[in-house]
Amino acid sequence: NRNNSRVNSSMASLSILTEDLALEIASFLPAKDLFHFQCVSSRFSSLDTDVKWRNLCQWRWKPWPRYELTPERLNDLNTRTTWKDHYRRVDRDATRTKLKKSDLLDLRWFLTFRQSGVRGETLSVPQRVIFSPDGLLVPGYPALNCEIMNETPPSPAHIHKSQMGDQPFSTEQWLKIADYPPHFITKRLSNAEWIITNANVILVTSK
Repeated sequence: NRNNSRVNSSMASLSILTEDLALEIASFLPAKDLFHFQCVSSRFSSLDTDVKWRNLCQWRWKPWPRYELTPERLNDLNTRTTWKDHYRRVDRDATRTKLKKSDLLDLRWFLTFRQSGVRGETLSVPQRVIFSPDGLLVPGYPALNCEIMNETPPSPAHIHKSQMGDQPFSTEQWLKIADYPPHFITKRLSNAEWIITNANVILVTSK
């Protein structure tokens, strides 16, 4: 049919591209299109686009301090893995919106209290806290039991806008800390950091 003829014609046109021209085209493509381009054929899949993928990694990760390509991080990266694989792995992790227990245990968390007074609501100075196998460790408090609840959370309608990130709270999970009100979970798109909050406290990750 006509559609198949167009596809076959397009594939035939691509097949006559020289490697240099194919690489030139690849150099102008954003990540999503480059993935698709290299899936067109085994020939394009084997193109040496590693420099292009490294540039995409630098551009994509720059707003995210946790992933930004610093000289130290460059030394730590596994050189046996291609930059294309690095991009895919980090992008999957940075845009993931489901909190894991390892995120609690392995990342650096800071807690801020919301305080009410005659001048209105203010925020306390952020303090370092630790999620351990024994619970949440907050200076001045006993270890607080905590558990990720993989279920629909209560309504977060009462949460002040200043406590929210740049995307909605998760509708699939929430964090239970001792007997305190439910803590809602979200992740900032702007820097790929987690936010866990209720009406009284804000927990955030930071590099």
